[in-house]
Amino acid sequence: RLLLLGGALAPAALSAQGPATTTQTTEAQEHIEGPSYGRVAIGFTQVYDDNIFAVPESQHPQSDLVARFGPTFEVGRHSRRLEMSAKYGMAAERYFERYDLNSDVAYQNGGFDIRYSATPRTALRFTGAYVDTQSPQELNQASLITIGRARAERLAAHAGLSREMTKLTQLNLDYDIANDT
Repeated sequence: RLLLLGGALAPAALSAQGPATTTQTTEAQEHIEGPSYGRVAIGFTQVYDDNIFAVPESQHPQSDLVARFGPTFEVGRHSRRLEMSAKYGMAAERYFERYDLNSDVAYQNGGFDIRYSATPRTALRFTGAYVDTQSPQELNQASLITIGRARAERLAAHAGLSREMTKLTQLNLDYDIANDT
């Protein structure tokens, strides 16, 4: 874990040793130039959960402050006709009172996105996503149903074809599939 953290933070520490520049960051500078790229991000969130196990008020719900911390890695390649990217992130959870719920890999997510422009008016797109979490309510954003604490997984895929028929008409054919456990 220390090696992974050191590898993620080393580029930032090394760039901090160089001369300071005062250039203003613009939107054009934030865009990744060139055909390939790689990114590493560190995320930290902290929430207060007033009902960790999603029990009725009569069963005396337990509450705690939860911190989630972990890296996300992303790589991609872009050309005139093809765009590809892949992303993977993981996070540890730390509870301030309920130490028995702490987990080193409480959340994982990954995915890929491929877009191919077959012609100037026709594009194909394929995406896939994977989520593994200890908090299933994260997967229930549409219904907001709270389940409690248990391991939950989601596998999802999307395939699509987009064709510009005229300047005002576009044909889209999409297929989505998802499996929640």
